[in-house]
Order: sequence, then C-alpha cells, then structure tokens
Amino acid sequence: GAVKKATQCKNCFRWTTDHTLRSCPYPKAKVLEPKPLAVDQRLSLGDVLCFFDTETDSTNAYVAQAIDINLQFAKVGGTLESPLLEVMSDMEYDSLIKPKTPISEASVEWHSDKGGYTNEKLKNASNLRTVAAEAAAKVLAASNAAGHRAGERRVFMMGMNSNLYDMRLMQFGTIRITGDTWHGLLKDAGVCGVIDLMTLMKKPVITGMPTLVAAKINGKSNQGKIYKALFGEDLPDAHVAKSDV
Repeated sequence: GAVKKATQCKNCFRWTTDHTLRSCPYPKAKVLEPKPLAVDQRLSLGDVLCFFDTETDSTNAYVAQAIDINLQFAKVGGTLESPLLEVMSDMEYDSLIKPKTPISEASVEWHSDKGGYTNEKLKNASNLRTVAAEAAAKVLAASNAAGHRAGERRVFMMGMNSNLYDMRLMQFGTIRITGDTWHGLLKDAGVCGVIDLMTLMKKPVITGMPTLVAAKINGKSNQGKIYKALFGEDLPDAHVAKSDV
C-alpha cells in the first residue's frame, strides 16, 4: 500500500503518522503551568547569572523531552558606577540527556544538521532526574563560589525565550519523571529569578544599537538573526545547547 505521509499534530507538535489532534495521547494543555520563580530583574554586585539553554524533541513545552542542556555562569563584578560581568569559566555544566521515550524519526531528521541528536547518540546519557539534580548542584556551587551565604543567595537564570519554553519544559519534564520539580531544585540552589533575554529586545535597547536597527531586529527576532547582526556571521553550531548559550 501507499506510504502514509507524516503530519504535524497540532497538540504535541510531533511529526507522526499514528495519531491526529483528536487522538493525540499527550496531555491537551490540562497540566497546570508551573508558577514562575519570583521575578526581580534588578541586579546587584555579587549576583550570579546562569545562562542556559536546552535542546529538545518537540516545540511544545508541555510534552517536549530535553535531550541536551548547558549552563554557564557569570558574576556581577566591578563597581556600582561601572559594573561588569566576570565569567566563571570553571562552573560550566554540559550534558546530553537520555529521553524517557525514543525521539521520533522526524526529530532526528530535523536535528541531523543541528547537533546530530539520535537515539544512538543519547542512549548512554544520564536521564533527566540525574541531570536536573546535577545542574541544580552546579548552580549551588556557583553561588558558593561567588561568596553567597545560605538565605542570601541571588542567582538568576537567563535564557532566550526561557520563560515561555525552557523553564516550562524542564518543569513539566521533572514533574512527569521525578519527585522533585525543576523550580524547586533551582530555588533550593539559590535561584531567585528568571530573566528572559527576549524581554530585553525592546525598542529602547534596539534603538540604542544602530547595528540592530539596520538589521531590523525586534522582539520576535531569533538569536541567530541577532547574533548575525552583532557579529556579521552565522551563529556557529546553532541548535546545540552549548553553542546557543
């Protein structure tokens, strides 16, 4: 018989031949969205920024499985008049993640020139429970390295589109798989807020940078376009967590 053509399910956003929107086996937005961490975007000297990114097998944060994660840290140093970011190069965390269920052929194909993620490549990676705990431990280690004390920790998660996607997918993923939650692990590690870089791409910032104006950058521009506008070249190894960070 004729080969059935894959279509993209409008609920889980997976390319599939075995179900439709009506018969989709994944949650239909009934999972309560995680409450965001307390948002405080005013940085102080000594604060730690955790720049992070994930790669996944779906664009739907409710059902996506994280397959790669990277965290890199910087401390707010300098003076109140001239603050600067001090990179904490020895605090990086990078790990592939073994998904609970195999990633689809469509996802493998999409990633073929974007990290080359396959089930074979991921089969020996740690699972989400382990990776989430290790990532939170690295956040706490960075906080300690910055001289923070218990009860006075100020670490901010920072990512591109992180509020709408990465924070949510990690929260839903840990809820499904572990007894802990991503937000709970981070809060215990000293995270007090989340800063989505997309919220910084507003008119006052853009108009102050002629290169962004010339490239017609706006609040909906992806990081690849922003990177090319600033550095005049394509983002190397795009859609690999470490490169995107």
